[in-house]
Amino acid sequence: MAGLWRAANDSITRSETLVAHLTSLESTKLILADASVGLRASTGGQAGGGISVIFNDTEDGPLAELKWDKWQGGEFRATTGRQLWGEKWESVLVGGSDEDKLDVVFFIAVPTIWVKSAAKVEGRALVRIIPSSLLTEYQGHHWLQKGRIVRSYILKRDAEIVME
Repeated sequence: MAGLWRAANDSITRSETLVAHLTSLESTKLILADASVGLRASTGGQAGGGISVIFNDTEDGPLAELKWDKWQGGEFRATTGRQLWGEKWESVLVGGSDEDKLDVVFFIAVPTIWVKSAAKVEGRALVRIIPSSLLTEYQGHHWLQKGRIVRSYILKRDAEIVME
């Protein structure tokens, strides 16, 4: 995964920073659909809403810190849960209510200034919340445009994704 991160990072401009976003297969279908604007920002929650991304400034990227192992093996789910979900970390374990939220990772290029101005979440060093004010407004919602997605990878073994 670190090699994939480095390759994606090499493909962006100097004014951009690579971040990651984890999501479900179902959400991926919506995000990548032809009619989609992209990732819809939340209107509440951490830092009052926006787009939650994973960021660190290491060469190997944030998934290395989350102890990525092929097909979500090893300590990946537990480490990711603790670092990104905090006290609700067990919800991303197999059988948990958010287990599907680790099915897909997007590598996303955003303006570096967005990362610098993004809110940090206490106790979760890898989490940044890009505020809605920096995103595209369309039909009453704020969006991170799907054109900013550099790469996407299915992280789940035997996943089937059918784009309609």
